[in-house]
Amino acid sequence: VVKGDATDDDILRAAGIQRARGLIVTTANDATNLYIVMSARLLGPELPIVSRAVDGTAVPRLQRAGARAP
Repeated sequence: VVKGDATDDDILRAAGIQRARGLIVTTANDATNLYIVMSARLLGPELPIVSRAVDGTAVPRLQRAGARAP
């Protein structure tokens, strides 16, 4: 367990993003989810990422940022 802000690349690294087998992003804010997905995609180009979308209009943005459709 790593306590911290997942929008911070150093926190993602400390949590083991580079050896992770997947990432699930589920904050209550689409902008925050989008930022985390973008950061994680840069740190793990092949990492499977699934993200929550609070508003359905955020789905295409999250997918463009690197989240994969279920």
